[in-house]
Formats: sequence, C-alpha cells, structure tokens
Amino acid sequence: MKLLFIFTFALMIINLGLLWYMTKADNANKKIQNIPLKSISASIACFHVFMGTSELVNLFSYWGVFLFMGIVSLLGLLVFSFFQKRHSRCACFALKAITIAAVLELTLFNLPTYRVFFGGYEERILFPSDALIESESTSLNEKKHAISPDNEEMVFTFEDVNIPIRTVSATLTFSDIDGVSTFVVDTRDETNQVLYRYDISKDKIVAKRGTSNYLTVDLSGKVKDIRIKFKSIADGTIEIHNMTLNAMIPFEIYYVRFLFLVLFSTLIYAVMHSSVLAKDFHETEKLCRICTAITAVFCCLLTFWITTYKLPTDTWGKKVKAELGNQVSKELVEAFEHGHVYLDEEPPQELLELGNPYDRYGREQHVEARWDHVFYNGKYYSYYGIAPVILLFMPFHQLTDKYCPNELAVLIFSTIGFVGLAFAIVEFTRKWFSRIPAGMYLTAMLMLFLNCGIWFSIARTDFYEVAMASGFAFMTWGIYFLFSANILGEGVISLPRTCFCSLFMAIAVLSRPTLVLYCIFAGAFLLFAVKRSSVAAEGETPKLWNKRSILYLLCAFVPMGTLGAIQMWYNYARFDSPFEFGIQYSLTINNFTKAQFHPSLSWIAIYNYLFNAPIFQSSYPQIYTEYQDMKVGGFFYHDLSTANTSGLFWLMPPLLAYLFSGKALKKLPDLRTKLITGLAVGVPCVLIPVGIIASVWESGYAARYMSDIAWQMIFGAYAVIFFLYTHFKDETKKQFMKLFFCGSLVWTFIVSGVQIFDATFRYVDAHRDAPEMAYIIDRLFCFWR
Repeated sequence: MKLLFIFTFALMIINLGLLWYMTKADNANKKIQNIPLKSISASIACFHVFMGTSELVNLFSYWGVFLFMGIVSLLGLLVFSFFQKRHSRCACFALKAITIAAVLELTLFNLPTYRVFFGGYEERILFPSDALIESESTSLNEKKHAISPDNEEMVFTFEDVNIPIRTVSATLTFSDIDGVSTFVVDTRDETNQVLYRYDISKDKIVAKRGTSNYLTVDLSGKVKDIRIKFKSIADGTIEIHNMTLNAMIPFEIYYVRFLFLVLFSTLIYAVMHSSVLAKDFHETEKLCRICTAITAVFCCLLTFWITTYKLPTDTWGKKVKAELGNQVSKELVEAFEHGHVYLDEEPPQELLELGNPYDRYGREQHVEARWDHVFYNGKYYSYYGIAPVILLFMPFHQLTDKYCPNELAVLIFSTIGFVGLAFAIVEFTRKWFSRIPAGMYLTAMLMLFLNCGIWFSIARTDFYEVAMASGFAFMTWGIYFLFSANILGEGVISLPRTCFCSLFMAIAVLSRPTLVLYCIFAGAFLLFAVKRSSVAAEGETPKLWNKRSILYLLCAFVPMGTLGAIQMWYNYARFDSPFEFGIQYSLTINNFTKAQFHPSLSWIAIYNYLFNAPIFQSSYPQIYTEYQDMKVGGFFYHDLSTANTSGLFWLMPPLLAYLFSGKALKKLPDLRTKLITGLAVGVPCVLIPVGIIASVWESGYAARYMSDIAWQMIFGAYAVIFFLYTHFKDETKKQFMKLFFCGSLVWTFIVSGVQIFDATFRYVDAHRDAPEMAYIIDRLFCFWR
C-alpha cells in the first residue's frame, strides 16, 4: 500500500504540474509522442477519481489519502477548464495554490506519518499482561485486557525494551462514547539510563478520534525501559488492549486547512490583481450581492449545524416536543397566558421573611430561591425582554402545547439577523461607498460576518443568548431600513421603510433593553429628517409641514411610540415605575439595590472588550485571551463559561481607522456636513457601544455582549476607511489599503475564528464538552506532533 501511495502521489504532482504548465502561453496544445497533454492529464485525473471512489466505497483504504488525491485532481481539472474558457489569471494562480496546498497536506502537515514510513524501526506490540503494573487499582479481565475504576491512573512498565522508539500507540476502548484519557510516556534511554525522564511525551486519547492514540517521541539511541500511563478524565472507564512501539501514524487529511490555503490565497490574489474585483462596487453590484447572499446562507447553515451538533442526545424532533422550559420559554409564557406579568411560581416563605433577599450569599445560606429571577413585592418576575416571548415562545406553545427550545429560538433569530446584516452591509456600501473596489468590499463583508458578535450566543444557547439573538435579529433589520429609507443622506424618504425601521428598532428594544440607546439615536435622526420627508420626488422644494410629512411622522413614531408605551406599561405593572426594568431586584450575582458605580469597573469592561490581546501557544486552545481584572479593588463579575475573547481592536484591525477619523472629517466640505457626519458615525458606532460596554460594570463581563457592540463599531470603522480610500489619489496608497484588508481577513479568520471555535466547543477545566473538536484544532495547528 505504501508503494501505491507513493505512485499515486507522484501522479498527482505530475498531473497538477501538467495543468500548471498548460496555463502558460502556447502550452495547452502541446503533445508528448502525439498524445495531447490534455489527454494525459485527464487520464491521470480519471485514475485518481477511480482510486478515490474505491476508497470511498471501502474497496481499499489508506486513511483517506486516495480520496483526497482524487478530489484534488478533479478540482485541478475543473479549474483548468475554467481557465480555458476565461483565460483568468486567478484560475492560473488557483492551480498553483491547489498544487502547493495538496503537497503540503500530504507531506509537511502529516510529518509524523513519515517517522517510520520508510522502515528501519522494529514494530513491537506490548501487552498489559507482560507489564509490571504499578497501579493497585488496575486489574486484568478474562481477555487479559487491563481495566481500572473511573478516573484511576493505570501505569504499565516494560523493562529491557532495548530498541529505538519513534512512536508509541495504544489500542483501548472507552465505556463512554465521549471518553477521554491521558496518554503519558516516561522513558530511560541511552542518555539517561538510571532515572526516568518523566512525561517525555504526553497527549490525550479521544474516543471519537481514532487517530488520537499515537504519540511521537524523540529519544536518543535505544530505549532501555518505558513506562506508559493512562487516566480517564471523563465519565466511564477505559480498557487497555495493548500498546505498540514504532507503529506508523495514520495520515490525517484536514480539508478545512487545505481549503483555507487555496481559497484565501486565491481570494487575496484576486483582490490585488483581478480586473473584475478591481472594478467599483456599483459596477459589480450583482456579483457582490450574490457573494453576500452566499455568505449569509453559509452562516445560517453553520448555525444550524452548530446547534444540531450541540444538542444533547436528543434529535430536533424530540427537542421540540419537550415539556421542559426556562424562565423565558416557559415561565413567562405561562404567566402571560394566565393574564398577569408576575411568574406563576410562588416564592418560598423563607424568602419572603428574609431581611435582605438580594444579598447572594446571605440568601443562599437560608433559602433556595430561583436563580436570576426578579423578586419584588413578594412575587417572582423576569427582567428579560418580552419580544421573543410574544413573537415565538407563546405562539409555539399555543400551536403545539410544547415549549420552544432555546436552540431553535437562537437558530431562528440568528438566521434572521444574518440576513438582515447582509442587507445592511450591501445597502451601506451601495448608498455611500459605491466607488470602493469589489474586492475590498468582499473582504470587508467577510470580516463583518465573522466578527458580528452573535457567534458567542450561538455557542451557548441559554435564555440569556435568546435575548441577544433576538436583539441582533431586529436591530440589523432596523439599521437596514434606516439606511434604505434614506433617513441618512440624500434621496426621497420611503414611508413604508421608515415604518419598518421604527418597528424593528422598537422590537429590538423589547428583545434587549440595552439596545434602547440605538433606538433613541434612530429616533433623533428620524425627527431630523421631517422636513425632507415632505418631498415625494426629486427636485421638489421641501416644506416643514404637509400631508406627506405628517404621514412620515406617523410612520416614524407610531410603531416606536406604541411599543415603547407597551414596554413602559409592562415596567410599571411589575415595578411601579415606567422606567424600571427590574435588574436591580434580580436574585443573582450581586445585590444590585446597593451596588455603586465606580469608573474603574467600567475600565475593566472597556479593556477586555476593546483592547485585550490574544495569546498564542502550542497547546489547545492555540489562540485564546486571558480575562484581565486590571487589579481593580472591587467586585466585577465575569461569565467565562463560553470563554473570553480578544478585544475588538485585535480581532478587527480595520478598527484602527478610527485613529484617522479626524483626517476624514477634514476632507468634508463644510462645518454642517462635518457635524452631521460626525454625529451619524460617532454616536451609534463609538459613543453608544462604549457606553454599553461601560454599563456592564453592574452585570459583569460576558463574551455574548459582543453582539451589542461589535458589528456597530465595524460599520463606523468601514465608513471612515472607505471614505478615505475613495479620496486617495495615490494608487500606491490604494493598493496598500487593499493589501491591508486582505491581511486583516486572514488574521481575523485565524485569531477570531479559533476563539469562536473554542467558545463553541469548549474543552478546558470544567467545560469538557467537545474533546473531539479540541483535537481537530490542536492538530490543525500543531501538525508536527
């Protein structure tokens, strides 16, 4: 099989080389002994497709490498066919990228496989029955396999091995499908024959990753003695069958890594050199819209996959039929159905008699109260927004008599939000920055979707995240209609779109009260546009009052005012004040009735959300960020159950554009324009996000709050940087700007992508949810292990 692999690998390189050669001028029609090069390449590709198909149907198998080579050859042939039709330089470059990425995937990125690939090392199987078993809790069963109670270490010592060792592997089974075990090797080799070198090599064996049970070792000369240790770090037990020295490590093909190298390198080349992507946005708007739609659909599908993958053992069918619910999906639903705003459950008498029920530790010592519920005047309430309840949870319960699961709610609202974000970025660019290159738009759009902040809510679908996702959904659509209604800028104001803007902004507030600041901003600009609203067509003279301006005022403020009044009534019905949302009465992390504001607490939040730097390391998670308390001597809560994330300025290098906002303002024609533009960008994209960040001094840090601030700040940074680009006259500066966006895209895809992945599939400390996913990230980066 090794010889067949070498032969097939060599043919793949030859085929890709031929395709690459034929992209050169006058080479496509050349022949070798009257056989056209195209025919030779097609024949080789057919052979690879046959080999890949044979592996796919398990005719024979070599860890998926033949299937990979079949896909690569077919992909190369398809790209070459596109090149023949269009003579595209990007297609030519893509062929080079495919060749290099495929060779790297089968060589450098699978370097451990070649440790014993060419022989020269004795393969030896070691059985537990032949070992000195140093752990008293370990025993042998009837099959001579070693077993041990849960979480007890198993230690096997083999003496007088006396062979060079390059790899150590283990064959074992887990009683739990999600089992994980440590895998540690101590040795004595020719450089150290008296004492063991402890933990000379160590890793984790993951039940769902069959190739995780191999260790590489770099030792000197022959190994005298070897000690191999295992310990379950998950539920269940492990059963050790045998251990093998110098077994060949299987190939591991990671299509994500291959596609990343091919797609991103080709995209960067296209942005910098393609004549199509060099055209302005308004010339390629259809292409840009299609790419944005594809990105939005991909994000929606990825959200569906994540939520489905993270379901417990349930399927969606079982999940939507569940009788269980939480404060938002069940308790509020039942309260509203019963005609009152307080929750049905009666607080325990001990809580009613408690002198200070809001003191967390004092309360928990005397009574078991409902966590994170609001307690006021002897009743339980909820301070979470009612929009998800009215729009989704109640209708779902009325129709099915079941309670809508959080996962479905987050999936639905996130999908709505991604579509809204797609419409918003297209409208934003079309309206004000249609002269930026299409390539620059595409890189900006991809970074926006990746760093919009909602991924941290998708990572953990609790009722907290339902509120975040709902706010994200309606705020993105509210902003889109604010743009498209021509409230900002020039053009005839659309009354229907104005109405939708008002409606969706208000629903966003009913989803998440924090977003009221954006709603107030929108209301101010709606009011500012009253005079322009009187114009029904271009060229008319605006008047302050006419029939159309009155209709405009109704469209602009009736939805917002009506829903605002409902929210204020709801507040008053619960807490005797139209402006009280109830968080100060919540039974949660702190006594908010006594909490005092200190600027240093806001500084903790500002630093972590905006400036905290990523850390790089060679173990999982390879890229992460440590939460910083800034050594402030006060209580500031942090929820790290979905991990921390780097500051937004590290995740999104284009945010550095804010440093040049003064330069951008100087290019505007007059003081009035500067003032209006500064307010339109500075208030919603800087002042409000920073204000929201500062306000979390009370509730504490959580990565999910990124969706309240991230995409809004990104829009503002894009406004500055796009404006400056369109005013550059130096082509060198323009090329540098495009290159900066390309580099930023690669950086943020890696740095932000890995941290989102870590938040989604945590495997650290108490959050051991997805070891198989942690293994993937670990191997993607640390390919030499």
